[in-house]
Amino acid sequence: MRTFDRRAALVALTAGLVLVLAFSASASQRISYRGETSQAELVRFKILKRDNGQRFLTDYLIFFTMTCEDGSSGRWGGLGSRGGLQRLGEGGEFQVVLRDEPSGPSFQFAGTVRFGSAEGTLEVNYASLTDDDQAQLCTTGVVDWSADRRRSHPARISPTSLSEGVTFFEVGRRGDPRGGRALRS
Repeated sequence: MRTFDRRAALVALTAGLVLVLAFSASASQRISYRGETSQAELVRFKILKRDNGQRFLTDYLIFFTMTCEDGSSGRWGGLGSRGGLQRLGEGGEFQVVLRDEPSGPSFQFAGTVRFGSAEGTLEVNYASLTDDDQAQLCTTGVVDWSADRRRSHPARISPTSLSEGVTFFEVGRRGDPRGGRALRS
């Protein structure tokens, strides 16, 4: 009788383990990528892969250097997609284009995400004034970037993380007391 109880317990444990592994294998995953731009700056982003195979860009952080026509330059950072989702195309491609008002900055972040790596381009343009109040363009030019897959873990999806069409971009100079700007797409 004890042998039967042990076998039944072992079968039940094995069946439970198989169900847990099957469930976790089909659950949504949050995948982190980290890399560098051609300016030797950080690029980091996350992909949400749903159990149906759809992939979404959910968060990104990019640092970049902008150079102005008067020769001045500064290091900036862009943070985006808090709570919003940007769906990747069938081949893993995405494009984020943000513009703030006619005189505000424009931000273009595009790329292709594969299983173990990703690559793309970034371009930021901003109209600014010189010290003597003359208009000038500040730009990154087209900056290449590449990133490698770092880790993945089960996604914890909440109703607020599923809102689509809302994207935020904050940009600001380090040490700038005025802080960053926010853009909405």
